[in-house]
Amino acid sequence: MWSMGGLIVRSLDTADSWTTVFWRSVTAAVFLVMVLLVRDGRAGLAAVLRMIWPGDRSAIVVAVCFSVSSIAFVVAVGLTTVANVLLIFSSTPLFAALLAWLVLGERISARTIAAIAATMVGIGILVSDSYVRGSIAGSLVALIVPLCTSTAIVTMRRHREISMLPSMCVAAALGALIAFPFATPLAVSARDAALLTLFGAGHLGLGMVIFIAGAPLLPAATTALLGAIETILGPLWVWLAFGEQPSQGALIGGAFVLTSLAAYALSEYHWTRPPASVGGKGR
Repeated sequence: MWSMGGLIVRSLDTADSWTTVFWRSVTAAVFLVMVLLVRDGRAGLAAVLRMIWPGDRSAIVVAVCFSVSSIAFVVAVGLTTVANVLLIFSSTPLFAALLAWLVLGERISARTIAAIAATMVGIGILVSDSYVRGSIAGSLVALIVPLCTSTAIVTMRRHREISMLPSMCVAAALGALIAFPFATPLAVSARDAALLTLFGAGHLGLGMVIFIAGAPLLPAATTALLGAIETILGPLWVWLAFGEQPSQGALIGGAFVLTSLAAYALSEYHWTRPPASVGGKGR
């Protein structure tokens, strides 16, 4: 679901970036509130309202981070290639590990340090290539996405009482409020309106609901490795539909990023998987 974001943005005819952010946020908020009502009834809606008033500082930080990240993604796709945006976004797990070390004092293994170093090299190659090609602004905006997402992840680690789904509802509503003064909501075609509904309710909303349901059932390393599939599929859909090919710098930088992520996730799985039981069979 998440890998379709770049394809949807590229498929829009009339909607500008701010209008896209507005309708994506509105439809995502409506969808997520409906899910909360179905799942938790009035208690779900009350959880959203408690975040707004009297307000939970940590939950508001998470909501703001997700909102800014969502806006930055749409703006960045309008300024540079989908491949650049997704490759930079794929560094989120390593940014989160570094931030957790700085803020929470969580130890970083030698494997994580090596992966962070390789990822930084890859992003450096990608950004330098973007500068040569005149799309440096898009790459810099795209860097906001992993930075904000990492901040949200570390905040949720520190305050485990934060509920993800209500936070996403508030984040979507906040995104709509931020985008509204700059958007032209009534200037979209019927086709774009359908795509924007899919963008908000399907890509963001349903994708988040599925992620929240699946992530607790998997080792963190496996979740990170599966998440890297978005980085591979996203540029593929855009290439197949519009012929938007990644640059040589993006391919080289992407190879560093994806290789480091895959090696990191597999090594973490190797060191954290449950031991085999007697007879060679796992649990």
